[in-house]
Amino acid sequence: NEGASVPKSDLRLAILGKPNAGKSTLFNTLTGKERALISPVAGTTRDTINEFFHFEGKSVEVIDTAGLRRQRNVVEDVESISVKRAREALEVCDVAFLVMDYTENLDKQNKTLFALIADAGKPLVALINKYDLIREDKETKAEIAAALDKAQKAFWRFPWFFISANTGENCVKALAKAFELKQQVIEKFATPKLNAILRELSARHILANQNIKL
Repeated sequence: NEGASVPKSDLRLAILGKPNAGKSTLFNTLTGKERALISPVAGTTRDTINEFFHFEGKSVEVIDTAGLRRQRNVVEDVESISVKRAREALEVCDVAFLVMDYTENLDKQNKTLFALIADAGKPLVALINKYDLIREDKETKAEIAAALDKAQKAFWRFPWFFISANTGENCVKALAKAFELKQQVIEKFATPKLNAILRELSARHILANQNIKL
């Protein structure tokens, strides 16, 4: 309806990940609505879908995107569009969830996604999916934890959780952390602090000739 108002959200959350990592399952678990197509065939979520739900009295807008494939494998226009939409989701979100299948963990494609999120300057919560399959596997969990610790040293320190997108396990913890990260960003760039940063940059002539208006 043309006259319908767009709901206001307290948190805009982008869900990113490789095809078939569990993004759409997580989307449906969080929203309680099966709008995202789920299939065991990788790449079946083609569109960006937005949905609203409430968490502890606050409104969350969750954006599910088609998974990013390796660029060299992008032969269809639809895959190029998927990459573009993922980047657009990062531009407008407050926090990004990066969903990873525990069997793939930090492979080359997921490292590329880390870089993409870092380039967008958005807070990240990494989610290792299918925890229900490895809950009792101490060796696998230790290997994943070590890999994530190494990634934190290479990129930046970010929170991460073992989750089950299918059962919803630990999803509440991840959402609570997302709200916490957004608040940290707000506090970090509160107007007085931001003005002080801009004044310092201006004093150092870093903003000179950059066509930036203060």
